[in-house]
Amino acid sequence: MRAEFILIVIWCSAAITHLIAVEDPGTQTPAGITWPAGIWECHGTARLRGQTTSERFWLRLMPSDKTYGRNRILQVVYTPPLPAELGGTHLADAPFWLLDPHARLIAWNDRGSSSQMQPDAGAYVVSRERTPTDHTDMIMDEKRFTVDRGWDRTAAPLLLAMTWRADSVAVAMPCIDLFGDAPLSTIAWNGAQVTLETGATKESWQVQPDAEGRLAKLTDAKGVELVNITQWLATGPTSRPAAPGPAAPEPSLKPIK
Repeated sequence: MRAEFILIVIWCSAAITHLIAVEDPGTQTPAGITWPAGIWECHGTARLRGQTTSERFWLRLMPSDKTYGRNRILQVVYTPPLPAELGGTHLADAPFWLLDPHARLIAWNDRGSSSQMQPDAGAYVVSRERTPTDHTDMIMDEKRFTVDRGWDRTAAPLLLAMTWRADSVAVAMPCIDLFGDAPLSTIAWNGAQVTLETGATKESWQVQPDAEGRLAKLTDAKGVELVNITQWLATGPTSRPAAPGPAAPEPSLKPIK
């Protein structure tokens, strides 16, 4: 494991409250991930776990920022799955996801609920705001996943929409059901063919690219549309400099702009 230190953002409900340095737990770097440079917005519709209709979503990918260890924040507005699809977990509709340079999740700030994910010593630590089937009151519980960095099962179609390119080949990474109860999966793609494999079960998805080689549509094996991109927008500079001033052991607070 590389002894490389990165800055991890720990969020409150609306903004970054403080930063800490932790060791990068990733031991495998997925090949073939291509990020769009700068600030990008993606608009479209998606049908996520258990949803019977396509719902609108909006993504804004912020640029690499030295203050955050060259990681990137993905701002999301979407319709999350119902709690019944996530073991009773309640998710809000406007989270912030912190992603590393290879598009793997580092942290999840749900903002509108107490459900969160933070990294800790080579693992994901997840706090879930839940209403289990055998309870009438909401409870909080915590889960720990000791796995290589990867994607969340619910977020996977949206992360694929942002990162897939027509020339990407042989990409694979863990796909963890951070807020639900499904077993660990692997998401992989080779060109337009995408698979989500969980034990002996394999889901097959198909990508239809646009003229720029980005994802335009994602469908399942039955032809059901999982993602449909309606617009891409480049809205800002390619990078953000570090905060001015001399380096300090504890970085100063910096709200998301």
